[in-house]
Amino acid sequence: MQIDIDIYTVKKLVPLRFSQKVEVSDQIAIFRLSHEGVTGLGEVAPFRYYGIDNSWTALEKWFPRLKLLEEFSPLQRVLIDNKLRKLGVPSAILAGIDIALHDWMGKSLGLPLCDLLGLQGMPYPDTSLTIGINDPSAAVARLNSWLELGPTRLWKIKLGSPDGLDADKSMFEALADSIQTTTTKVYVDVNGGWNQEQAFHMAEWLKPFGVLFLEQPLARGEETQLAELSETSALPIYADESCLHTDDIRGLVRGAKAGCHGINIKLMKCGGIAEAIRMIVLAKHHNLKVMLGCFSNTILGNTAAAHISSLVDYVDLDSHLNLVNDPCTDGAVWSAGRLIPNGLPGLGVSCL
Repeated sequence: MQIDIDIYTVKKLVPLRFSQKVEVSDQIAIFRLSHEGVTGLGEVAPFRYYGIDNSWTALEKWFPRLKLLEEFSPLQRVLIDNKLRKLGVPSAILAGIDIALHDWMGKSLGLPLCDLLGLQGMPYPDTSLTIGINDPSAAVARLNSWLELGPTRLWKIKLGSPDGLDADKSMFEALADSIQTTTTKVYVDVNGGWNQEQAFHMAEWLKPFGVLFLEQPLARGEETQLAELSETSALPIYADESCLHTDDIRGLVRGAKAGCHGINIKLMKCGGIAEAIRMIVLAKHHNLKVMLGCFSNTILGNTAAAHISSLVDYVDLDSHLNLVNDPCTDGAVWSAGRLIPNGLPGLGVSCL
């Protein structure tokens, strides 16, 4: 099996600000795994928080070592994953390889990945569109620019402003005036930007607006407080940064109780499609709701997640819709507020 790696810088149409930073552009890698005339595509998008280093600097050091994949067949996906995990390869690289191997298999068999996984005919959840932290007028302008894509049924509002709760409230109220005139639903993502007292207060304040849930109100490392908040909060609590992979789900669950009401799975965090499916099964076993999310992924990374999105409750796969220069084309189609695979073999994505 041959591996080729192409590197791109992708730029955002609108910078995305959340509690920890502002994202304007990112470097990403596209893996091309070729065997017997078929090439599978996978994506690597960086992330870094709370000491978990999948930054671009950390990732690119591993690229030369991936030549070891040449001794494997694409049919040895489990052996490949075991080997790379023993070496300590970052999860974003594991995801890129896993995605490419799934794409290769689907293309080899002439089947879309979702069909290969037995998901044909399953309904797709709504995909949320994200509005980052901003002043009220700019936030409303972003909402209106998103609507140029067509109707949507789900909004993700980033709160946790460094300027405090008053800034969060002002922005949210401005957006609510526009959103409440429609039947669209809303949830709030805080990216660990509040403390426990603030989160409790804001859950009470947001509930009358019909907010569905709060995503990651507290920082990773505060899972005990997150569990306490989940027991008393006026809104359900979802874990994102506190839940990277199956081991984190186990850490959130104590006996018959879970320390949250739902989780956000991202392929880059967990290491790919195979691990994401394991997380979905484990989460459902513990009666947790499940969301599929993204980082600064292209249509390739988001399409990979879309192929398994019929297994989850919520979808947040909008990052490619905010890219000026996505190096990939085709893939899952944005249609009436949902991201739906296009029916082509594998992932159905092409890259430059």
